[in-house]
Amino acid sequence: MPMSSDFYDRLSPLLDTIAAHFGTPFHIYDEQGIRDTGAILKKAFSKLSVFREYYAVKALPNPSILSIMKSMGFGFDCSSIPELMMSRSAGASPSDIMFTSNNTHPLEFTEAAAHGGCILNLDDISLIPKAPEMPELICFRYNPGSRRTGNSIIGNPIEAKYGVAHDQIVFAYEEARKRGAKRFGLHTMLASNERNYTYMVETTRMLIEIVEMVSEKSERPLSSSISAAAWVSPTGQRIHPSISGPWEKRSRPLWKDFRPVMGIARNSSWKAAVT
Repeated sequence: MPMSSDFYDRLSPLLDTIAAHFGTPFHIYDEQGIRDTGAILKKAFSKLSVFREYYAVKALPNPSILSIMKSMGFGFDCSSIPELMMSRSAGASPSDIMFTSNNTHPLEFTEAAAHGGCILNLDDISLIPKAPEMPELICFRYNPGSRRTGNSIIGNPIEAKYGVAHDQIVFAYEEARKRGAKRFGLHTMLASNERNYTYMVETTRMLIEIVEMVSEKSERPLSSSISAAAWVSPTGQRIHPSISGPWEKRSRPLWKDFRPVMGIARNSSWKAAVT
């Protein structure tokens, strides 16, 4: 990504001094730029009192960056044991961490449950019986299949190898509840770095509809405790009016967690090389 103009203005007067001190090549991050972007994101969703940003650790697993994210009140989205360990080292509590992995190994389940646990997000129904202990709060990654399309970066959901299929989602919650789960989450990832906000409006609408469907078809309604999450790009777009009705109607049972990936720091880093 190109350097932001503000970062350029802050860096230019110091560049020769930094290069002389550290030598080249070096990679430098703009803390002010990262904080400014984080503030823009929080302001964009400020009308949602339950909004919480979970930063994808794999986007930039740097301890100093994670400390900045923690100081801004962000949580951490993890997909591996090292990411869990780094997030906890940054001071993350169990509710600050969401863990999603593919083909999860028993050691990953063990680490996810350590130190008070985390928000466990399963992407396959085969993982339900493999979890050594079912946490009270469990989340499932939903794959709508042919019901939605993705984009050129991540492809189409129907081609994805991960995610609980549409015809499996009700069964997944019921099986998790049989193992002791009492609170439930819903997550989806259909596109990466998508800047068309209308796409995210439809994703939010889709999640709300899945919450309603699961609540209606389950043995006991889940609407009082089910959460919903979606991946979005921090474009600064406001929440679209077309979802204000259903959002307000269900604001109490739904927790909305919109999580950008690399957008927080993408314009605030720069690599200097020998020329």
